[in-house]
This record gives sequence, structure tokens and C-alpha cells, in this order.
Amino acid sequence: MGKPERPLLILGAPTPDIFRPPHPPRGGGRMNRPKKARLVERLAPQFVALQSLLETRAAVLQSSPSSVAPELVLVLETNGPVKKLLDVVSNTPGLSWLAEGDVRDLAPDDDFFDKEKPLKPVTACLYLIMTNQEALGQILSVWTTWKAGKRVPPALRDWLKAFSNLRDIRRWGVKDRLGENGVLDAWRERVALGGETVSVEIELWFRQAEAREQAIARIQRYVRDVGGEWVSTYLLEPIAHHAALVRLPIATVEKILADHGEVELLQCDEVRLFRSVGQSGAPVLDESECLSPSGDRTVPGQLGPPVVALLDGLPLENHVHLRDRLVVDDPDGWSETYPAASRGHGTAMASLVLHGDLGAREPASTRRVYMRPILRPASFGANDELAPEDELWVDLIHRAVRRVVVGDGAEGPAARSVCVFNLSVGDSYQPFLHSLSPLARLLDWLSWTHKVLFIVSAGNHKGIAFESAGHPTAEHALKTIAENHRNHRILSPAESINAITVGATPHDAAGEWHPPTTSDGLPNAIDGLPSVVSALGRGFRRAVKPDVLAPGGRVVLTEGFAPGRRTVATRPRFPPGQRVASPGRAGDLTAFRYSFGTSNAAALTSRLAAEIYDTLADLRDEPNASELAKVAPALWLKALIVHAASWSKAALEAASDAIRNDFNKKTLRDEATAILGYGTLDGSRVLACSAERATVLASGSLKADTTVVHEVPLPPSLHAHATWRRLTITLAYFTPLRPNNRKYRAANVYFTLPGKADNTLRVDRTDADHRAVRRGTVQHEVLVADRGAIDFAPGGVLRIPVTCLADASTLDETIDYAMAITLEVAEGVNTQIYDEIRSRIHLTVQIPIRPS
Repeated sequence: MGKPERPLLILGAPTPDIFRPPHPPRGGGRMNRPKKARLVERLAPQFVALQSLLETRAAVLQSSPSSVAPELVLVLETNGPVKKLLDVVSNTPGLSWLAEGDVRDLAPDDDFFDKEKPLKPVTACLYLIMTNQEALGQILSVWTTWKAGKRVPPALRDWLKAFSNLRDIRRWGVKDRLGENGVLDAWRERVALGGETVSVEIELWFRQAEAREQAIARIQRYVRDVGGEWVSTYLLEPIAHHAALVRLPIATVEKILADHGEVELLQCDEVRLFRSVGQSGAPVLDESECLSPSGDRTVPGQLGPPVVALLDGLPLENHVHLRDRLVVDDPDGWSETYPAASRGHGTAMASLVLHGDLGAREPASTRRVYMRPILRPASFGANDELAPEDELWVDLIHRAVRRVVVGDGAEGPAARSVCVFNLSVGDSYQPFLHSLSPLARLLDWLSWTHKVLFIVSAGNHKGIAFESAGHPTAEHALKTIAENHRNHRILSPAESINAITVGATPHDAAGEWHPPTTSDGLPNAIDGLPSVVSALGRGFRRAVKPDVLAPGGRVVLTEGFAPGRRTVATRPRFPPGQRVASPGRAGDLTAFRYSFGTSNAAALTSRLAAEIYDTLADLRDEPNASELAKVAPALWLKALIVHAASWSKAALEAASDAIRNDFNKKTLRDEATAILGYGTLDGSRVLACSAERATVLASGSLKADTTVVHEVPLPPSLHAHATWRRLTITLAYFTPLRPNNRKYRAANVYFTLPGKADNTLRVDRTDADHRAVRRGTVQHEVLVADRGAIDFAPGGVLRIPVTCLADASTLDETIDYAMAITLEVAEGVNTQIYDEIRSRIHLTVQIPIRPS
């Protein structure tokens, strides 16, 4: 890729903000302390009895469910009105909330609903933690008494209103250990496939060292009692994760499926969750489903070192499109038992990163791609590439990343140049519900520790079916999916807060397509809407997830068994879809197939990351180029990838129509953000500028409770112009973690938009909701004006304050951030804003004076 005529611009260092103290972000939905104090004071008398019961027996804990002893966890299934209780309890000694459930999780029923709004969804769970077993027992006793219709002690009658808004109060038990992660469904499949054992991941409550050893000993005893085998243990304190891999006899699994209460292992208090093993992966295609030949066989010239590492299946490295372009690292020697015909997913992902959609005939990447296998051919029934069953996946990925960036044993880093890890694999049995998965926490910690960027696929839901007369429209499909949102969630580890999560749009280069039969259908594509297979957000604490949408290929919808129903179908031999390299018949190294999904979208986003990396490398001779080296390259890539995203008007209208109801008028844009993320990527916007569009880069480092100001020069020719204009600002950072705090995110870094008095450009917010953009680690704001003259003094600047606050407990670390600011006007306007901003940045560059 040649150097663009108008490269990105770079600001100098920011200045400290000495004019005002740092302040919390507005619009975040958090109650200010004076108002909260008044609420506590007003409602406190209702809770005096419970406070006196507990205050001498407990201390306030700020923890997540993964780090609390099980006998001290109460699960409260609740609805909306009891939310006032959360504010009071958080200020009551002896009580602390762990997490609040998702309002979409539970549908109202005959016994549990909001009387004023009987159709309104209710919240799922609140976790209340305590430090005294006797106090916990007393709470349960009062609840049981009330549910039985018996008299409640007079001192606790003020709690009747709170109890009436609760569906249940109970201890953490078997129901929670089996969770909603599909582990029982996975075990049923394994039993049906036959076999003698089933591999199981046991997540333990995270405890201190002495209690940890006792917990392990007790679980090992239960495993031995059922004839199981203890395989391995994984412990990583920075993410508060402790897990074990065991093999259980098929008879024990059948007994669990028949009667949960009959197996003592499920009753073990030391166990937090059971998870299935070896579920993440992709199907292997029959060789007859691939086509040949795939076209251009040009051998690459000298290629640069890899920037992107693919953690995936083993690729067919001698395929004509991959030969001499990969750095395949197979330290465990899996290639010996990995048939060529099974190397489908890794081959397809490598093809997309290196070449994009082969149907588009884009230039090949000028860099190699590093590949490390983390999938293997299934060792049982299914013809799939799956996560291995003989080791914990979190452990495998941890070791794979460390091998790249730190080294393995005495060896140095396997690929020192890599700063992006592509993970186009999700766990279909682990959708994001309430708490972060161990793998998501691992990615967050690795991002912060090693300053690398993970690009993760949102996950596919190919089993979603919907009814339609004739060919369904995109609007009908989206409405059906939105109504079934709970079963269309992002898949682990897509909820990682430091990663970029990518959803898919139904776009490819396969050209016009006509259904071969009248029963085949395809939703009419609306620019900017997600594919019908793409998993939807939100993320942890309602953060924007997926962050961005990228082309993932169109899907075919075929008539199901029930009349009028349409389901997703794969058609690897025929378009539509994205054309990718594929294993073919024995010895065929030229085959291809058509593919779709969020895996593809993530791979194409990683391809864009490599292009952005080279674009930044070309700025080394530009003014202020030294600023680029002050933060990690991964941060620049994170900011610029999201900076390329935006909504289309048609997508917003379609999403709003799909989710609109009587209860979300004030939150409609926020809920639309859960479908659209920050929007669809247009990589050309961040690779170069134009005469009417200037992108300026800025960075900095902040400690807690500090603010700095970046000043972007305004182009003089915009003065008095009444033209369409758009301002886009994106800030990205990696946060350290506080896994023992329910807020989890240690740092909150954000920029503040100009107020009415300082809004020189007279632009208004559009795209993502202003509350949602500050919940994660990327803040992306788009502001537009269709008309209205701009008035500013000569030498005017756009001031962008950036603030860092502690979010969970204290923050001692210094937080680096990268920011991109783009100002653009309508094409053809008689102004050259790029040249004017560039010349003013040139004037601010300090030229060092050399001694004579």
C-alpha cells in the first residue's frame, strides 16, 4: 500500500486542565451523592430492623460472585420496584449487592409482575452477600415465614413491601452451579453420541490459599467417589479464577441428567459452576462441498513480519493463497493428528486476513500472519474442529498468548511484532448473561498486562428460526430476533471489555443472487443492520457490544419442517457468501468455498488492523510523529478501528421499529445501540484523509482524578460557512481489572463534549446513546449539523478535555489512551479544511535548536 497523499495528522502533547477540577461523566445514570443520601435518609426507617439484625455480624464486601464463599451468597429474584432497595442496602453496614440482572431476563408471570405495567419485563437476579452464616439463615427464615402466609415478627413488618416484589430468596445451589450455560444440553449430546467419559470444567469459588487447598481436596474426593479422573487445575489470581478439568464416567453424567439431587458433587459448596468442555469450534465440510480452482496463484515477494496472530484451527499452509504467507507455530505437535480435510476454519480465517473476500479481488496483505492452533478435530461423534477436551481452554489460550509476547520457558517471544490477536471462535454454550466468563476476564487481563488488542467475533446463532409468509424481509427478521433477544446474545469471550467485539453484516462480493427454489429466501439487505446470524449485545454493565459490525457474508434462508418457517442454511458450494480458501479433495491446494458469519467479520477487522498499522508506520516523518510512540500500537489500532464505524439512517429506523414498545420511549436509542453497536466499518476513512476530511490523532497518560485538554485547530475557511459538517471523536484505552469488585473496571477514562457555550461547530449528537458510550473502554461520539453558520475567532480551536477517574475502588496505575478526531464537511464545499488544519499543526511543532 502506497503512502496516501493526505496522511493522518498528529497533535502535540495535551496541556493539563488547570481551569476546573475533574468531574464525573454526565448521563451515566449514576445517582449523585446528595440525592442518594436524601433517598437513604427517607427510606432508612423501613430497614432499621434488618440493619440492627446484621450490623454487628457483617461487614460490607465489594466483590463479584466468583470470589465469595458460597454459603454467604443469597440470590434474590426480583422485579423493578425493589430497585430502591439496592440504593439503601448499598449504604447499610452488613449488606452489599454483587450484581444487578438484565431487565430482559425474565418474563412476567401470574404471580410476579408489575401491577401498573403487567407486560413489562422484570429483572432476573440480585446477588446479596453477607459475612455471617447465622444472619443469612435468619433472613431466609423470615422469607420462608412470609411465603407460608404466617405472621412476620413485628420488627420486620416494614419489609413486607420489599418481599412482595421478590420472586425468591435462596442460597446459591445446584440450579446456579449448572447455570444457564447449556451444560446439561451438552452432556445430553455426549450421552447420545456414546463414549465412556465426559470432560467437565469445574469452576471453584476463588478463595485464599489455605481454603483453596481444602476446597480442592474435597472436590477431588467427590470426583473419586463417582469413579472420575482429576486431569488438571488452573489458577490465575489477577482474574480471580480457579478451575479444574475432570473426566466423569458416562454413568455419572446420565445419573446427573436423570436426577440432579442424587449426585453429591453437584451439592459441593466449593463449586461455583460446571461447564462443558470442547464446545467452541466450527463444523468440518465434506470435500465434495468445496470448489476448485480458486484463481490467482501468485507467489508473494518479501513480506513484513506479522502484526496479526490468529488463534484458530490449524490451516492448510500449502494452499495457493496461504503458501509462504503464514508463520505456523505448533509447539504441541498437533499437525500429526490434524487431517488436511479437517483444516477448514483456520484456512478460511487466514484467507480472509491475508486476502479479504476472494470475490472482491483486493490486494493481498504485505505482512505474514502468525497462526497458533487452539482447535483440534473432534475426538467424538461430531465432524467438527473443537476446543481440546484434554486441557482447559483458558489455560491453552493463556499459554498461546504468552508464547507470542513473552516467550515459552527459556525461549524468547515467538512473534515479537504481533500486537493483535484474532479470536474468531465463540462458545455456543456460554452466552453472556450476568457475569464475565473466565476467558473474557483472561483477555482483559492480557490486554492490560501486555498492551495487545484482541479482536473477537460476537458469535453466531444459526438455530434461530422465524415465521414468515413468503420471503421474510430484513425488518421482519430483525423484529423476530429482537423479541427473542435472550437467545441471541453474544458468546464468550465477546463480553471482554478491553477487546473489540465484531458482529456481522450480510454483505459480500458474490454479486446478485436469485434463490434456486421458491422455498429459499434471503432478507433484503439494509445498510448497517446486523446479519440474522450475528449475536447481539449488550456487554458487561450494559456496555456497547458488539463494538462494530463488519461484512460477514449473506446467508440463505430455507423452509423448515413447519410450514411458513425459515431457518439459516449453509451452502458452501454456491453463492452468496464470502469466498475463502478451503481444503479440497485429496491433494487439491486450490479449493475454495462460500462462507458467512461473525468469524469472517472479525477476520476482516483484523485485516483492517494490519492496514492501519502500516498507515501509522508511514507517519514517522510527519510533524509530532514522536507522539505515536508514547502509547502502545494496539491502542491506536483500537481507537482507529472503532473510529471507522458509523450508523446509517436506514439501520437506525429499522432497529427502532423492531424494538419500539410502550415502555422504552426514553431508552430507544440506548436499546438500538445494543443492536447496531457503534455501527458498520468503513476502513477507508481511517487510512487516509481528503480535502474535506481531516483526521487528527492525539494521545496521553493520566493518573486518577486528573484532566488534560487537547486543542484541535479549526480551519479558518469554515468561519461563517453554513454547510453540512460532522465531528467524530473516538477514545480508547485498556483498563486494569478489579475482579473482586462488582464494577470490575478499574479506570474510567472519558472525554467531555463542548457545552452549548463552547460548541463552536454547532453540532449535535447522533448515533450511539450518550450513556452507553461511557460504559466500556471505547468512547465513540458522532456529532452532525445539517445547517447553521459557524462563528469563531481567528486562531480558534476545538478544546477536548480528557479525564481519568477510578471506577472500582482505588486507581494507582497510569492509564494510557489514544484518541482520533475527524472533522469533515460536504464534498464540493469551497474549503480545504485538511490543508488548513495541517498548516496550523505545522506551526505548533517545536523545532529543536541544535548548538552551533
